[in-house]
Formats: sequence, structure tokens, C-alpha cells
Amino acid sequence: MDLIKTKAKLLIATDTYFPKKDGVVIFLERILPELAETYDITIVVPRFGKEQKKINGCNLVTLPITKKIKLAGYKSIEPSLKNRKEIIRLVKESDIIWAQDLALIGASCIYYGKKYKKPTITYVHQITWEHAVDVLKLNEKIKNFLSTTVRRLVKYLYNKCNLILI
Repeated sequence: MDLIKTKAKLLIATDTYFPKKDGVVIFLERILPELAETYDITIVVPRFGKEQKKINGCNLVTLPITKKIKLAGYKSIEPSLKNRKEIIRLVKESDIIWAQDLALIGASCIYYGKKYKKPTITYVHQITWEHAVDVLKLNEKIKNFLSTTVRRLVKYLYNKCNLILI
């Protein structure tokens, strides 16, 4: 009798993707084709265009973006019930969650990964509380307050992860 060996389902959560070409996208473009030999990979990303480039060997799920929220030149996904339900569905269907930083998709996947008892990993590409606040044109007191608030949120999310890669 032949046993069918199935690949573990790996969900990659990233808030940056093609057509952007930043460090996270370059990292994923290089590492995911190798990982696709071992894992069944789904990448969840913001829908930055009508046609989005796929990474070889990976499934792609795109979520609608909002025109209102933009940080450091990046548009965020629409904070909607529909997007939340899609993220929950993807997390539930996955065996492992791997977030690339902590914007809305990454943070949501970490939160629901922990809630649904999935092994959850995050890759820290930057010091989030510094980067998120530095791009804002605000006075120093407000920046310090926001930095402290973001730092608390980041620690909360990192503590939900089984593994943090730097």
C-alpha cells in the first residue's frame, strides 16, 4: 500500500509585495521557491494591482487595500469584516503561520494563529516601533507617545509567536 505524503500548509503573511521591490519582497522571492519543495505555500498580500506577480510554487491570495491608510509609502489592506474573515479562513486552513513584519496582515495572522493554536513564526525585518513612527511628521512628544504605544503592541504580538527570526 502506498502512503500519500502531503506537504504541510504554510501561510506567508506579508503587507508588502510586488510591484514593490523592497527587502521583504526580495527575501520572499529568493527563499519561497526552495521552501515550496517542502511546503504547500499560500501567500496573503495586499492587492496592489489587477494582475500580481506570483512566486514560483506558491498560491497567492490578495486582499483589497484602502486608499485612506498609508504608512511609509505603503497602502494597507481595507480593515473590513470581509478581509478579517478571509484571514481567519486562511489561518484555519494552514498548519504553520509565518508573518513578515507586523502591519495589518502580519499582525492579524499572528493574532489568529495563536487563537487557533497554529505554530506561529514572525520574521523581524525592521524595528517596527522606530520605523512606524519615524515616517510620521509629528512633534517629538507625540512621536514618543506613539512609539511607546506601538512598542507595547509589538511586544504583545511577539509574545504570541512560537518563534521569532531576526
